[in-house]
Amino acid sequence: MNRALPTVTIMLLCLAPLHAQELQDHWWHVNGEVTTTAIDSANDILYLAGDFDHIGPVQIYGGIVDPISGALDPDSPVFDINPTMGGELYAVVSDGAGGWYVSGEFEEVDGVPRTGIARINADGSLHPWNPIIAGSVDAMFRDGNVLYVGGWFTSINGQPRSGLGAISTIDGAALPWAPEVVGTNHSGLAIHGGRLYVCGNFVSIEGQPRNNLAAFELSTGLLLPWSPDVDGTPMDIVGHGGAVYVRGYFNNLGGLPRNRVGALDTLSGTALPWDPQLQAPTMPGTTILAVEDLKIAGSTLYIGGAFSAASGQVRHGLAAYDLLAGSLSAWTSEVSGGVFELDVQGDTVWVAGNFNEIGGTYRTHLAALHTVTADVLGPLVPASGPIHYISVSGTQLFVGYNSQSIGGGMRNGLASLDINTGEATDWAPEVDGAIYAMTAVGGVVYLGGLFTTVNGEPRANFAAVDGSTGTLLPLQPVINNAVYALLVSGNDIFIGGYFTLVNGTPRTAIAKMDIPTGSLSAWDPEILWGMVGAMGLRGDTLYFGGSFSEVGGMPRSSVAAVDAISGQLEPWAPQVNAGVSDLYVDELEIMASGMFWNVGGVVHPHVAVFHPVTGDLDPFAVDLFTLDGPAYARAGVNHWGKRYIGGEFWQAEGQSRVGFAAYDASTGDLDPWTPGLWYQAVVPTVNAIGTRNDLLILVGSFFMAGNKLRTGIVGFRLPDCSGLVGGNTVPGTPCDDGDPATNNDVWTDACVCAGELTVSVANPDAPAPLAWRYLPDGNIWLDRIADVVLFDALGRQVASHPRTQLIPLAELPSATYLVRTDQGNAFRVVAGR
Repeated sequence: MNRALPTVTIMLLCLAPLHAQELQDHWWHVNGEVTTTAIDSANDILYLAGDFDHIGPVQIYGGIVDPISGALDPDSPVFDINPTMGGELYAVVSDGAGGWYVSGEFEEVDGVPRTGIARINADGSLHPWNPIIAGSVDAMFRDGNVLYVGGWFTSINGQPRSGLGAISTIDGAALPWAPEVVGTNHSGLAIHGGRLYVCGNFVSIEGQPRNNLAAFELSTGLLLPWSPDVDGTPMDIVGHGGAVYVRGYFNNLGGLPRNRVGALDTLSGTALPWDPQLQAPTMPGTTILAVEDLKIAGSTLYIGGAFSAASGQVRHGLAAYDLLAGSLSAWTSEVSGGVFELDVQGDTVWVAGNFNEIGGTYRTHLAALHTVTADVLGPLVPASGPIHYISVSGTQLFVGYNSQSIGGGMRNGLASLDINTGEATDWAPEVDGAIYAMTAVGGVVYLGGLFTTVNGEPRANFAAVDGSTGTLLPLQPVINNAVYALLVSGNDIFIGGYFTLVNGTPRTAIAKMDIPTGSLSAWDPEILWGMVGAMGLRGDTLYFGGSFSEVGGMPRSSVAAVDAISGQLEPWAPQVNAGVSDLYVDELEIMASGMFWNVGGVVHPHVAVFHPVTGDLDPFAVDLFTLDGPAYARAGVNHWGKRYIGGEFWQAEGQSRVGFAAYDASTGDLDPWTPGLWYQAVVPTVNAIGTRNDLLILVGSFFMAGNKLRTGIVGFRLPDCSGLVGGNTVPGTPCDDGDPATNNDVWTDACVCAGELTVSVANPDAPAPLAWRYLPDGNIWLDRIADVVLFDALGRQVASHPRTQLIPLAELPSATYLVRTDQGNAFRVVAGR
């Protein structure tokens, strides 16, 4: 390879294979939809905007939390619950040694097989204890070396068990106790006064009628005659003194009216006088009375659920009864939502549920209260969704939830990730509306959308904030409607949207503003009416797309190009029959994505690639399909020889592609790789696609990617040009195409090793020749329209192309050619292919 030859742009090529993409496992995710994103490549920061309020580590359905700091233990176990199958945890109890027994719908923990039940050590590691359950365990109660289990199962370790059983906590062996039960499930277990109490949904035990409540002699395992009546399903049971307290879904218990909760005599099974007379909640959206948990500590019974009053006094979701006095305690704390579970340890009552405030203090789904004063204790533990199970064991707290994350931080629809660590930064501006557009340049993040304040200060649909601190910056244009697109070029920012006034001056759908002064430019392409939702810049030409029909007094259908300096309309004028949601712009192509289905009178749905000068339509086309409504593309990019398309669809080219499809940019063939997106019950949607070197970033509405739970955002590392993820043969790096006649060989964006050939100029006094660019299909491209004549090495004319920009080198046999243009009779020596 000769490095001493002069530089040109005619190249020889060799191709490399591509291999699999790699999921960014360490990236945090959010608990909702991400609508747009921006990348600050200089500082390795990824900015996100959308409909979410939490960002945190991917910790599925359960984790260990430090009760003092609120931090998630990084060694928390990983459950393989499959969200597409509705998996969840069912119960958590302490193992008495600082760890926990956990049951739920899982088949592995930390990659090790477990059939719906597991023991987790205090350090978060999986214990070898491994009973085999054929079914699900819904309730557990540990008594020394015995773990009693109830649920919907048929065997333990291969031995028949009809929903009730006992397991050794030492070796996981199925113990002999095996009552014959006829019913569907067993949801509550308690030991009190030498008896094991069982509640659930069953009709007989050991051949004797039992209506959802039963008791066994603990020492013998024999069924006792205790048989209260209940007109619904009891869900849990606890004992104190001569009473057991029952919660569930019933209106009568032990022969007396009892609404959702009551007490039974431990000997006779008759209802006791205790009756809290809970009242249905009155908070918006919650009107159904529910008792979700009962816990006894000393002589106090704590009740958690959804209610507004107990014993005639105001109680919102939490109440406590002094069982010795038989009266409602003064202890209370108002909760902004429902309470699902309680745990009492020492002087602390842990409260879990679906709330964001308790006792007037901001807490998201988890809080600690003092047992005497009800003061809010402990840290704020950010959670991505409601918390259903909590259990304190030793010095740590196990938290179970049917969502995606705990720890991290709360965010109001705006967040940022460190691309390298995958963790959220502290950046968290507060915006009172929706963000539709973002761009990050020079340490500043520009926001566009439909909002009125940022960080409590007035901002009319546009704002600029510091990219590190989130501090609001002075730039403050007043835009009278939504902003959907932003583009920064030097000191200018182009703004697109659905507005008609900027700073009181008429501007329809698009405007340009000077960033240092904040003044509106006189630049005005004069869109008659409509919306601009996407923009891209190529040299001094601004391309934009949206929904409009006239620009600068001339017809333009959903896409147009104007001079970025003067605003003058360019002749570029493809005809697109409906809205364009995204534009990808580079030197060689303009790719539009949207809801259109016709281009230039030809059926060409959702994605179109245009020549950047002539506007000619490229043959590249996609066939997207969805069962639930019209398919459409929201976003597209061309990166490293692949065209990536995102949107709302189930299939591409008749093959399964959910929300995302990749195509070979040269051939147009559908790529076999898919990110494996999923969103239960609805079509997953990719709202935006980002690329940065070897990173592919997808954001949208999905909660699985790469066969793992990922909500709203996922990143993949792309293989380099040799097929190695993390390799260094990336576009722009040196290579050797194997031809000694070439120099400056590099990997191109299409992962082609391309070398430059020697150039000679027949007339060195001629004006500067045209700039040349190599196209992926093997042809040559000229910057400006010119007459081109090709000669062979003997000077014989081979072809003539009047007023063309394309030299069809790929169509010619391998040889050496001369290329002459009308630009000063300049010649070039070109190696044929």
